[in-house]
Amino acid sequence: ISQQSTNLKILDEERKFTRHSPAKIKHKAPKVDARRSIDDNVEALSAIISDKPKSPLDRKMILETLNSHFILKNLDNESLNLVVENMKFYEIGPREVIFGQGSPGQCFYVLCTGRVELLINGHRKDVLKPGVGFGELALLDDRPRSGTVRTIERCTLWGVDRVTFKNAVKRVNVLNHEENKTFIDSVPLFKALMPNQKDALLTSLVTQWWNNGQKIVKEGDEGDLFYIIKQGIVSCTEKGREIRQMTKGDYFGELALLYNTKRTATIVAIDEVKVVSIGREALIEVLGNNLEQILYRNTLRIAVEKSNTLKGLSKEQKELIFDNMRVKTFYPGEVVISRETLKGNNLWVVTKGSIRGPKSVIEIFNCIGDDDLFSEGNEPYAVDFIAELDTVVAHITKEEIEKCTGGRLSEVQVNNEAMEILKTVQ
Repeated sequence: ISQQSTNLKILDEERKFTRHSPAKIKHKAPKVDARRSIDDNVEALSAIISDKPKSPLDRKMILETLNSHFILKNLDNESLNLVVENMKFYEIGPREVIFGQGSPGQCFYVLCTGRVELLINGHRKDVLKPGVGFGELALLDDRPRSGTVRTIERCTLWGVDRVTFKNAVKRVNVLNHEENKTFIDSVPLFKALMPNQKDALLTSLVTQWWNNGQKIVKEGDEGDLFYIIKQGIVSCTEKGREIRQMTKGDYFGELALLYNTKRTATIVAIDEVKVVSIGREALIEVLGNNLEQILYRNTLRIAVEKSNTLKGLSKEQKELIFDNMRVKTFYPGEVVISRETLKGNNLWVVTKGSIRGPKSVIEIFNCIGDDDLFSEGNEPYAVDFIAELDTVVAHITKEEIEKCTGGRLSEVQVNNEAMEILKTVQ
């Protein structure tokens, strides 16, 4: 049987199972992409797809959506027009799946009319309205769809194929290549990389723009990308409480990405923010053996920022403390801190796993002993701290901390606060 005959049979079978009203069947059939076959993991199977000419209003709506998109907003006119020209028109009924969670990404969509819902593991996470673009993340590095998108009512959409979308993103990267190269050379995180590793990183980076108040990542969501701040300030919150702010050169998202866990915090743009992002496979390929050190340093930073006792130290003082901390691994059931240990003489940071303390379980990103560092007493803990999982802990003595900070902690904190006040006055 010829390939042409096989394709015709497949299209006939699809039409038998496609939901159309009798009125629709009488209408002239739209041009359907002949590449749509059962083996292609095609999206929006129940949709009528056509090469409908775009009216001036259609083009205006599509361009406004692309120009506000966090990846595509700085595309040049030539690249924008290429995306628009390659878009096909989708008509789809209510309660129909556009794409399913776990499936390969095929297209980027702009919602024209109607509403669609985003479902993750069967639970509604969001409702999208006309003028919104969606479906880009799975196209960036060929990952599976992170959620299901289903229509709530009859909808029309414009969709562009993966190849055209990725070519547009590459065009953005080309436009930002020299700027990104200078930026990467300035970020301490990548100082140890060889030139060929930096080149590989540059080809994998995607530039994103976020406006004031927009959420870049949400606590509890699946981790898809690792981010480095190129411009602007972001706020990092846990359960609605701000734990720190980050700015140029800081990074976030690596733990959820590498350990395949959910996001542990929400990151919100405070002003106009530009970030570069990279997917899981590309990050592992580029950074290789440097990953553990990256994870370790960032975990220490987060823990110290959460500590009311230590967050007032300067960035330089904190980095010196991190440099002098020693790391030890404990297995489930092992004693991490014995009951005879005296309070006020040590600081521990949980960088992996969890520890059962006297009152509660102490998770990753938390300090132990920080609240006792200002006390002069010699009272023992009286209870053993036990590792619940495979646990990694960083440790430093109070004496070593004060060498790093250049004096007694209580005096250093007062001096730092005074310096901050002077800066604001100047």
